[in-house]
Amino acid sequence: MGAVIDITGNTYGEWTVKRHSHKSYWYCQCSCGSDEQLVLGGNLKSGKSKRCKFCSGRTQDMTGKVFGRLTVIRQAPSQEYRNSNGKLAYTRVMWACKCSCGNPEEVIVSGDHLRNQGTKSCGCLRSEAAQQKRTHGMTVDGPDGGPTPEYLMWARAKRRAQEEKLPFDLDPSDIEIPECCPVFGWKLDIGDGASQDASPSMDKLVPSKGYVKGNVWVISHLANRIKNNATLDQLEAVTAALRKKFEAV
Repeated sequence: MGAVIDITGNTYGEWTVKRHSHKSYWYCQCSCGSDEQLVLGGNLKSGKSKRCKFCSGRTQDMTGKVFGRLTVIRQAPSQEYRNSNGKLAYTRVMWACKCSCGNPEEVIVSGDHLRNQGTKSCGCLRSEAAQQKRTHGMTVDGPDGGPTPEYLMWARAKRRAQEEKLPFDLDPSDIEIPECCPVFGWKLDIGDGASQDASPSMDKLVPSKGYVKGNVWVISHLANRIKNNATLDQLEAVTAALRKKFEAV
């Protein structure tokens, strides 16, 4: 394999290359100011990757486009999302919309929610669906009459339990998404369904016990990714080893 050609400092679309990571991957920062992200060098040079996933399509004018019952009438002020340390994580472009149900109030929706069909009305679809016969209600109490985030998390856990042949005895009502991550204290952000560091994620305290009452809790995606399937003893061993290393630095 030939020597890596240094492209540090180069700009590709909205990306600025900060430093090399490994193989053909580079740490890049988007012009929106989001945290550095890994991007394949070939995708940078070919133009396949031009900006971070948080602001993909942010330069596209959506005025006049229709999404479900919503028609975009103008661009609204953008919303900034920051990490726990106050650093800008990403920016969402917002759009003012009018609903075809006749509601005179404008609906402010992010562009990604419109494109992903996460929001399709002013809330009237949800109200109409709520009038339908239901059991626990969690299948129609979510955004625009869809499933709630808790129900979707329960359904995914049930599917994983079946695939991994693990015990499962949870009810949708057993799933509680806290406002903040119990590990880091961050505000959890359900967002548009894409997994980010602050997204809520279900963790099994003891992986081998499966998805059963008392063995699951909802933490941030980052905390769950760090813990993974490690036991408490294993996590404490890693922490102790890291403390010794840092003390020696």
